[in-house]
Amino acid sequence: MERERQLLEQQDSRRQLEQRERELKEQRWQLMAQRRQLEVERGQLLEQQDSRGQLKRPRQWEPQQEIERELKRQRLLEREFRLQSAQFTVVQWAPPSPPVLLDLTPLPDELLARILSWVPGCVLVTHCRLVCRRWRDLIDGPTVWRLQGERCPGLGATLAAARLCLLPQWSRICLLEPFGPGRPFGRNLLRNPCGQDQFSHWQVEHGGHGWKVEENRCPVEGAPAQTCFVSSYHWCVKSQLVDLLKEGLWEELLDTYQPEIYISDWWGTRCGCEYSICVKLLAANRSTVIAEFQASPDGLQQSNDSQYHQVSYRFRQYGRGVRYVHFLHRGKDAHFRLGRYGAQITNSTVMVKLN
Repeated sequence: MERERQLLEQQDSRRQLEQRERELKEQRWQLMAQRRQLEVERGQLLEQQDSRGQLKRPRQWEPQQEIERELKRQRLLEREFRLQSAQFTVVQWAPPSPPVLLDLTPLPDELLARILSWVPGCVLVTHCRLVCRRWRDLIDGPTVWRLQGERCPGLGATLAAARLCLLPQWSRICLLEPFGPGRPFGRNLLRNPCGQDQFSHWQVEHGGHGWKVEENRCPVEGAPAQTCFVSSYHWCVKSQLVDLLKEGLWEELLDTYQPEIYISDWWGTRCGCEYSICVKLLAANRSTVIAEFQASPDGLQQSNDSQYHQVSYRFRQYGRGVRYVHFLHRGKDAHFRLGRYGAQITNSTVMVKLN
């Protein structure tokens, strides 16, 4: 309605300008007729004066001067009218044209798969897959996703893992990559590994004066932040549970291929400490332990350089049913001093890798 009202106002303005133009033209014709009449009268007067021998240089009449001024004013008005009319453009309203439908049925499967590979994965699964059986079979197959993987390097590891499964559901597997929580391979699945967000995502048990986040006294290469968790004079414990399915992995891959699960932890001290780590691979009930790694390195009695030491392990051929990774470590001061002089822990890692 607002657009129609604007169109009507523009049309009214256009009609008023056209009416004004016609009036100006009529006035101009009248002035020109008066000018011609004055020219005729002037010629007759000159003839009379010539016949009497009194021809003199004619003096410009005041009525003629007034006519010249009026014609000049008319030309200015016409110029102003043309400038105003150029600012108004009458827009004819027309209903929107319907979208043009393109029939993709005659296309061969190879060309159709290449076209579908440019469609976002979420749209492929929720819309395109429901068009017909042919489209469903193409989307459930590897070709469309392989073409997407060539343009998206982060999808390559997922496609390589899916090929290891007997009957992979390509649409479900590849949809995890761009729209899930992140890449399931080659990244740290632990949240807040260095304490940059204080104690978020960790289950914490404070002993003595409890945990504290401090700046690293010695940098750790490759760490997302140069901060660490510092323990006190009694055991301080931290743990985190990683849901492998929520991170983008799937049951068939975990049970059949069993990709490598790499864990790592960096620890050190400035005045002597004790440290231990325990990592468990759990089943879906979160209580059945399928594989476990424990380490309690010899305690550091004194360390003035604050150098970090790494503990790492690789779970391989761990068996079927793994769904969770429970990561736990703890530390304390070896000399039971008040304050926080115990183990310094940072850059904890849980990572799934493809061989």
